[in-house]
Amino acid sequence: MFELLGGGLLGSIFGGLFRLAPEVLKFLDKKNERQHELSMFQLQTDLEKMRGEFKMEEKYVDYSIQQMDTIKAAFKEQLMNHINELQVKVRLLEERERIKGAK
Repeated sequence: MFELLGGGLLGSIFGGLFRLAPEVLKFLDKKNERQHELSMFQLQTDLEKMRGEFKMEEKYVDYSIQQMDTIKAAFKEQLMNHINELQVKVRLLEERERIKGAK
């Protein structure tokens, strides 16, 4: 009697386990798949964040270069003004010396 009861009971338990096994595996696989998708999404958002930061840095560098070019142009203009003033003063001194020498 125990053999019949044990065999039928064990058969039912093993049958149930074998029916549940694919469902458990599917559930675990979906869990891993969702975890993988989440990690991929996090990597993608990190990449986009880095791209945005890079573009901001690029704009900052472009702006800095533009400022340096403006400063360079201003210094060049001032230098040219000083050179022109010196040339005028040199000509005036040369003219004075010429006039003194002619007397």
